[in-house]
Amino acid sequence: MSDRARVHRRLPSARARIALAAELLATAWLTGCSPDRTVGPGAELVGTLAPNAAHGASVAADSGPPLSLESLTPASFPTYDGSGQVAHPDIAFFPDGWRGQRYWAGITPYPNSNRAYENPSMFTSDDGAEWSVPAGLRNPVMRTRRGHLSDPDVVHNPRTKELWLYYRQAVFKRGRHAGDNFFLTRSVDGVRWSAPSLLATHSRRYVVSPTVVIGSDGKWRMWAVDAGAVGCSARASRVVARRSPDGVRWSAARIVRLGQPGYVAWHLDVQYIASRGEYWALIAAYAQGSGCGATDLFFATSRDGDSWTTYAAPVLAHGAVWQFSANVYRSSLIYDAERDAVTIWLTGARVTLAGEEQTAELRWSAAVARIGREALLARVNGPAPVRAASTDQAYLRQAATVNALP
Repeated sequence: MSDRARVHRRLPSARARIALAAELLATAWLTGCSPDRTVGPGAELVGTLAPNAAHGASVAADSGPPLSLESLTPASFPTYDGSGQVAHPDIAFFPDGWRGQRYWAGITPYPNSNRAYENPSMFTSDDGAEWSVPAGLRNPVMRTRRGHLSDPDVVHNPRTKELWLYYRQAVFKRGRHAGDNFFLTRSVDGVRWSAPSLLATHSRRYVVSPTVVIGSDGKWRMWAVDAGAVGCSARASRVVARRSPDGVRWSAARIVRLGQPGYVAWHLDVQYIASRGEYWALIAAYAQGSGCGATDLFFATSRDGDSWTTYAAPVLAHGAVWQFSANVYRSSLIYDAERDAVTIWLTGARVTLAGEEQTAELRWSAAVARIGREALLARVNGPAPVRAASTDQAYLRQAATVNALP
């Protein structure tokens, strides 16, 4: 199966097309974020599908009262490949602006799961929903001939007054995954970027989604997900952490107590919430026995970055909204202490049927939503999701219909 995670099949009738789409939604077949093979079957849909909830009215990320997470505003990114399909956002927010912009985002294109375009790109925004390329920059920020570059993470270094961009290099040899490396590039203006510095290497292992923050003590911390030699279909993973005095020299990785019961962590993003003295994490995780093409998004908190409190219910389950009917992937957040509200930038995918042969493929996109902190905690303190049975044909037909499939 190709990197584009497609299933090619001639469909003789509309009924057959719906059946295939429903099957894909139920099993979530995907070459997830660059493994070298397709994984399946995945988890069934979770929750109640909200018809076209992603097409709500536009709302600036930092204005107005908090909304429910089912009221998503699509976030548009003019990607260098022209698709507008994106994954792996990380957002840096500057209330007074940095180089004239309040929001800076590191993100990668991911058109129909084609990993060839997975390279870190930078965008700016004044409202957090409509994004543009910084004047003078030509995306992507970095490229490689050895695989692809994913999972960008943006940090502002207050000492050097620079924007630092961390990312993962997935190395492939003869078409097979050979390991993951972490790199850093720096910029004084968001346009001119330094030559990359190699920070860590992981031979024959999937170590993904590096996320970096500066804590209250001024020390740098990095977390990542170690999914072993299997990667996207691993039956278990572990979150590992490193520390650094300067963001460049990093300690050896050690395991931290961060896991979602019944699920396998695949990607995460961590922010330090200074006003509350806490670390907050968003974790994209899939149910044990499935694969990374069917992730839900969970929330966790910590005082020290090592011991974490997790919550049974997801922030958003795949299938809860039309836009993310297949999965909810790596996402990013910021906290507004004055309004006691959280803004979340989500990415994920839905299944579409394309071309004359009605090929089923995943279409990736981003959205932004705001929710009050107490409402978020009430949401994630709810019961764990109940998974729909794959034999429930009425439910699967509903899934196909809400997903706008013919």
